[in-house]
Amino acid sequence: MRNSARLLILAAAAMALFSACAYRTTVELPPVGYPESIFAHPVRNELAGARTLVFRFTEPYYAPGVGRTAAQCMADALQSTATVGMILTDLEAIGLDLQAMNDLARLNGCTCFIAGRINAYFEGSDFETAVVAQEIWVYRTAEPHPQLLWHAAAREETAPRPLTDYIFLHTTGAPSYPALVLMKRNAEKFNNMLRDIPASESARMAAAQAGMAVIPQPSGSADK
Repeated sequence: MRNSARLLILAAAAMALFSACAYRTTVELPPVGYPESIFAHPVRNELAGARTLVFRFTEPYYAPGVGRTAAQCMADALQSTATVGMILTDLEAIGLDLQAMNDLARLNGCTCFIAGRINAYFEGSDFETAVVAQEIWVYRTAEPHPQLLWHAAAREETAPRPLTDYIFLHTTGAPSYPALVLMKRNAEKFNNMLRDIPASESARMAAAQAGMAVIPQPSGSADK
């Protein structure tokens, strides 16, 4: 009887101790790799040592200003690994067509330029998933028309971790990562591709590029 009473007292003490314990969980992100879709790339690295102009990305109507941020993230990623020779940015121009970009890049003495588009941008929260989907086109400046080098698309998505409640323990959950974090990860993916793909891919990718259909242009509005 005494042993039973002691066990009950210990159990009650343990419940009192653990019932107030709460743990904050985190949403873990996998290592950054390459863009999920690579539609075209050159056989050799065309950006090493190149003076490159990064244009403001085309942005969705519901997220004004994120095109400027995306272009800056792309430039920062390139700079961090010296993927290109010199980086210039045009973060203000909006609505330039491909030919205008080519002319402006040549006017600034650039041999390559990067255009991009944000296809989806949603800030997450404690209850909603964060999503950033982007697309880039990299061109070599030429007269009369630029030459496509790379075309790729990347997407990052994180869902919040819900609260869980047990008898003795509960977790407070975790919100999804900010969209800016996801945008920087997409920029890293693109940079990894621009730095590594020509050196690491086999002739199979070059053959796939040669057999591609017409590549869509970066100008135009983002998906709604």
